[in-house]
Amino acid sequence: MYQIRQFFFPYPIDTPELSIHAVGIREAVPPTVTHRPGSTGDWLFMFLYEPNFVDGYGEQPGNTLIVWDPEHGHCFGRQDIPWTHSWLHCDGSCLAPMLAECAIPLNEPLRISAPEMMDHYLVQIHREAAFFSSPDPRIARNILQNWIYEIGRDIHGRDEAPAVPPEYLAAKRHISEHFDEPTRLADLAEIAHVSVPHFCNLFKRYFNQSPISMLIEHRMRYAAYLLRDVSLSITEIAVMVGYRDLYQFSKLFSNRYHMSPRLMRERLMR
Repeated sequence: MYQIRQFFFPYPIDTPELSIHAVGIREAVPPTVTHRPGSTGDWLFMFLYEPNFVDGYGEQPGNTLIVWDPEHGHCFGRQDIPWTHSWLHCDGSCLAPMLAECAIPLNEPLRISAPEMMDHYLVQIHREAAFFSSPDPRIARNILQNWIYEIGRDIHGRDEAPAVPPEYLAAKRHISEHFDEPTRLADLAEIAHVSVPHFCNLFKRYFNQSPISMLIEHRMRYAAYLLRDVSLSITEIAVMVGYRDLYQFSKLFSNRYHMSPRLMRERLMR
């Protein structure tokens, strides 16, 4: 990830609803504490990658976000080691309602579990503001809104359901990307580095269906899509979605759609 530190004069996006003033991405800072008791008069989204001091809250862990409103001063940093942060200065009437809708606490440290999200949206905002002769405020607003929605999901979603470990997300992704290939439960359990029974139990807990059920669902949906192509025989479609046994394929398809592949094709062709 490259570093960005850019202040815009004049503001490339400057409407009553939203104006973008400055953006920084992975900006490296020498040991120092920033103290602005009078604020900067605009909204500041500040993400700190390393453990850092935040005035009024003491030392905070890495991956901490603070959203300061225009009236609030800023005091953060550390003097013992260099540190890194990403940030956005912006203003406009859309910000307070967006933040309120997502119940984002203001002027206090927020723990973020997905730091890559910060870079992802700030890069998009910077691209819209800096790469076009006529930046589009609507696009910038949509990027900012999606970012705030993701922040809300990150900080509140942890209270609603257990986070899915990355190994299980990887197994789910493997199913969706390789459903047409031979797949064994042992292979999926190996991705998660657990035994097959343990994998099956936790997979169903995280995704509300078994790994085999998810695999069959992907295959049957793709088969239903392929049935629209009359140049393909049903036997060919069965092989394309992972079944060399036509009877097994037809049985699973009928269980999913309550009709045979042949009958569905006839209905699709009407």
